[in-house]
Amino acid sequence: MIGQKILFLGLCAKKTADGGLHAPLAPTSRSGSFLASLLEELPLGEIAIARDNIIPGPVFGQNGIERNPTWAELLPWLRDHWLWRDDTLAAIVAFGAEAKRAFAALAAERSSDTPVYFFHHPSYALRQPKSRRAEYARKLSQAIVGTDASVAAQL
Repeated sequence: MIGQKILFLGLCAKKTADGGLHAPLAPTSRSGSFLASLLEELPLGEIAIARDNIIPGPVFGQNGIERNPTWAELLPWLRDHWLWRDDTLAAIVAFGAEAKRAFAALAAERSSDTPVYFFHHPSYALRQPKSRRAEYARKLSQAIVGTDASVAAQL
């Protein structure tokens, strides 16, 4: 069981100011920094952290503006994602309503015992009043710590 991990799954990679791509939920981004600070505060002992995006690059609208993908655009990428072949995943935290819809659409063809938790993207939490941000952090922390405790109990 050692080597179990929790996967934080974003929608798609965003462009940096210099035209490159951010690493998935990178600690250098606002959302990634929020997530990293939350993880630092948690007493994780047995679980590793992995980060990835469903779509490896940005998605652009007809007007050329970067945007979030729809669940239908996520579906083919999610269907082929490495997460389905990774037997070390203890849990998946997927960000965004569109990710939730894409996972639901795949439920009939892909079954997995790995629990999937759905949350708004951390950027959403950052735009909320502090009380709602704290509630978001508490719920996310509970899912992460619960997964860590489950992995530790299996060792």
